[in-house]
Amino acid sequence: MKASIKNIVLPDAPAPTRAVYKKPVVGTYAPGMRVIEIPSVYHPKPAPMPAPRKKPKVKERKPKEPRQRKPRKNAGFWTPEKEEKLIQMYKDGAMYDEMGKVFDRSRGGISSRIEKLVNEGRLEHRLHISSWTKDELETMKQLRDAGLNFGEISDRIGRSAKACSEMHRRTYG
Repeated sequence: MKASIKNIVLPDAPAPTRAVYKKPVVGTYAPGMRVIEIPSVYHPKPAPMPAPRKKPKVKERKPKEPRQRKPRKNAGFWTPEKEEKLIQMYKDGAMYDEMGKVFDRSRGGISSRIEKLVNEGRLEHRLHISSWTKDELETMKQLRDAGLNFGEISDRIGRSAKACSEMHRRTYG
């Protein structure tokens, strides 16, 4: 087999180069062993290096003047009268979407206002305790103090263990 010159493109070469393939050589290394040299590719001439990139010129920026904040769209929207109406609707059990339609606000806007009123102490969260009777709450507390777990309590009260644990956490801390 003769060595031949072929035009090939190597993955790391920037442009096509000429390379020479060597003929495989079979020789002996020790009795009973054969050594085979695998053909390797070498470059007779290295590819030229690309020219270094020029650094782009950096333009000097003028310092920007601080912008004035625009006034809020609904600044002063929550008047004391509207807050009282919101509190009353919340206590009456209105849903956030219903309150949003009355006040022309999103559900998130109503929710955040109620949260603010709760943090100020003007309103208490609805914990849905009204759906639990006082007897159920007392029975749950007595059984919990007696050492029963929420699974056993839930069987006696007739509610899920998760509901019992949540209600216990909310009412008794």
